Amino acid sequence: MTDQIARLAARIATVERRLDSASRTAKLAYSSIEGGAIEVFDEDGSLRAVIGQQPDGTTGLSVVNSEPPLAPSAPTVEPILGGLSVGWDGTWAADPALAVRDLGRIQVHILPSAETEPDVRNPTCTIESQSGGTVAVPCFSYDPVWIKLMAVNTAGMPGPPSDAVQGIARKLVDSDVLSGTLTAKEIKAGSLTADAFDVNSVRAGILTAGSIKSAMIDVDALKGKVITGSVVQTSESGQRIALDPQNSALTFYSGVPEEKGPGVMVAEITDHGSWLQPALFLRAPSIGGDRPEVALTSAQEGKGNAQISLQPTGNLDAHCYMRLLGGTDASDTAKVEMYASRGAGAGGGFTYLEMTGGQIQMKAAGSGISAVTVETSAITLTGAVKVQGKLLSGTGSDLLSGDEYWQTLALKSGFSHSGGNARWRVISILGMRFLQMAGVVQVDTSGGLLVDTVFASIAAEKPKDVVPFAVARNNNAGGVSSTRVDFNTAGNFTVYTSATYKVSWFSLAGVLVPLD
Repeated sequence: MTDQIARLAARIATVERRLDSASRTAKLAYSSIEGGAIEVFDEDGSLRAVIGQQPDGTTGLSVVNSEPPLAPSAPTVEPILGGLSVGWDGTWAADPALAVRDLGRIQVHILPSAETEPDVRNPTCTIESQSGGTVAVPCFSYDPVWIKLMAVNTAGMPGPPSDAVQGIARKLVDSDVLSGTLTAKEIKAGSLTADAFDVNSVRAGILTAGSIKSAMIDVDALKGKVITGSVVQTSESGQRIALDPQNSALTFYSGVPEEKGPGVMVAEITDHGSWLQPALFLRAPSIGGDRPEVALTSAQEGKGNAQISLQPTGNLDAHCYMRLLGGTDASDTAKVEMYASRGAGAGGGFTYLEMTGGQIQMKAAGSGISAVTVETSAITLTGAVKVQGKLLSGTGSDLLSGDEYWQTLALKSGFSHSGGNARWRVISILGMRFLQMAGVVQVDTSGGLLVDTVFASIAAEKPKDVVPFAVARNNNAGGVSSTRVDFNTAGNFTVYTSATYKVSWFSLAGVLVPLD
């Protein structure tokens, strides 16, 4: 029994030694990955790395879903010949002492401005060392550029860029090409195009006269360029358009053999002393006769008028023009003018018409009319005036004779019309209104009127005071006498009779009664 217990105790001691040895041995010490990979996950279950065979068939360690790195510290930039030396000290903008574990490389970006964002897909170059480094970056001009650094982790995830630092490449000398070092044989035909030159880099003093021919200039080579000092034209002769920079004019040649001067479009300035007034003129080609001109004149704020002028002839005798002048909101200065004159050989004289916002005025000399002014409330005629036809007042009544506006007089009972209807109308003479009457009134009572009687009324027209007037009437001897008629403020007409010669008829012809 004692031997059995001893053997059992020995076996237990052996098992304990083996378990203790196994706990200190690597779990995969004698394991391998056959055609596969081990995926590493974090505590949240997100894939962080793949060890072994990768999706593209390669084998290794691939880090995925890692956090983007921090912004690197600002680069150091030093000019070098034809470029810049860009360096990174291996630290980070947020904490220079911090060490970033997952760093793939540092991208270097050369940018045209400090505000331009770098493109992670197109770095200028990279710094591969995680502890920092320096790279030489070539520049293709001597213009200022801005350099930014951007960190990218091993998963290809970019972080924020660093602060921008400006740099300018260094020249060998003040000019890259010394005078006389390049001749025609060193330059390949067609190698120099318009985009290879800076503005004003090629000037007249550098070129030999006649050295540049039309065949050497591309169709679009001068597009958008500034040309000074020379005439540019569409043809050497005949009908053509020419640009004359010296006179700031655009000239138009008609090609007519008799042409003595081309048409011109030119901008000019009139000096008024305290201010300048610009204008654009368009003048027709001259062949020895009249040369029409159109002028467009601008106005300064509060000074002068904007104008459009048309003048078909430049002669002082027998000429004409038309001019339109702009006004302002605060004044009635807008105006249209037209002028025409006759030559001295035709008797001279002129006619002038002016129209503003308030009136129309016409002046003439040598034609019998001195002036005509038309305003909103009146017409003024000065000088000799000949009127043909009728002149009508504002209310439609004639100022002269006519039947259109006569109205039949409505007679009371006991009276009738004789020898044409008794009638009336209102006329104006020198601004005063009058009641004009005509016709004969017949008394229906046999033997005539026995008492003074109202024979008619006009309600529309009434005098301010009673107006008495005399009218022709009958007498018993067969002749003509007169009697009295009153027109009162109620608009009633009363005819007076007498015991000796009772009124049997009376005439209203020639009656003119004032109303005002």
